[in-house]
Amino acid sequence: MKKVVLIPDSYKGSLSSQSVAAIMSEVIHQHHPGCQIVSIPISDGGEGFLDCLLQIFPGKRIPLTVKGPQGYRINSAYGLLSNRVAIIELALASGLLQASVDNDPGLATTFGVGELIHDAILHGANEIWIGLGGSATNDGGCGLAEALGMEFFSKEGLLIHPNGYTLSQIQSIALNKISDALLKVHFTLFTDVTNPLCGLSGASHVFAAQKGAPSTATILLEENMQAFSRLLSQQYQFLTDYAGAGAAGGAGVLLRCFFNTTVALGIEEVLNRLNFDTILSQADVVITGEGRLDQQTLKGKAISGIASRCYKSNVPL
Repeated sequence: MKKVVLIPDSYKGSLSSQSVAAIMSEVIHQHHPGCQIVSIPISDGGEGFLDCLLQIFPGKRIPLTVKGPQGYRINSAYGLLSNRVAIIELALASGLLQASVDNDPGLATTFGVGELIHDAILHGANEIWIGLGGSATNDGGCGLAEALGMEFFSKEGLLIHPNGYTLSQIQSIALNKISDALLKVHFTLFTDVTNPLCGLSGASHVFAAQKGAPSTATILLEENMQAFSRLLSQQYQFLTDYAGAGAAGGAGVLLRCFFNTTVALGIEEVLNRLNFDTILSQADVVITGEGRLDQQTLKGKAISGIASRCYKSNVPL
């Protein structure tokens, strides 16, 4: 009896990874009824991240109303495990699926993600896993940080609420309203790309247009992000050229700058937590897929991670 492992990612804007896996399973059973099927809907940190990890680890889903990417309140949720680990999917608070068709990432905010983090800490979380993918934003994580108590000030000393178009106005950051509980939390950021924050392969140049930015806005967004990066470098000796800094419009940058934070390639972390290599050792063939294959597929996306593991284990994909 052949053992087939189904491990698809979501087909963005079309089908969840669970739906894709169900369709694959049904068709295989129709044509090869004798096959043993192992179904593992996957996420590399983007859409479906919460559901993916809640199928691996027993926990509960906590509903919460938060500020969406365009400022109005939306229904969101996060996961809470029994060992005080919280699972947050950025896309459920600040994702493209939460935005209208006329989204502009320069105006969108990650504030809702910060609200999820805050609530998770109130529920006792001391370890928080955040899936950074599928965002509608390009705010360098300032909205998220603002929800956690950070304050941003202009050259004139005025309090500002930064977005992608106003990042360059930030001249100082105040941390005195950060809670002691937040300082004790360890964050793991699951990134779905390896891009740095700035430059031709950075958040603005590569992803802003995909998120709805006007064609004339990319250069401005890049200039503002570079100004923000210089601020962090000059005032806090923090560099933003690390792999994954550009994920979700830089949403994890301030978490890594100021808190106990680990950045990991999302698909590798998820596969490790699944013990995927053990599953592979018993598989005859693996089937995967995502919404579209493009240049980003080989830069940290689910298929690249799965393909690499299959190649090393000599299992057909």
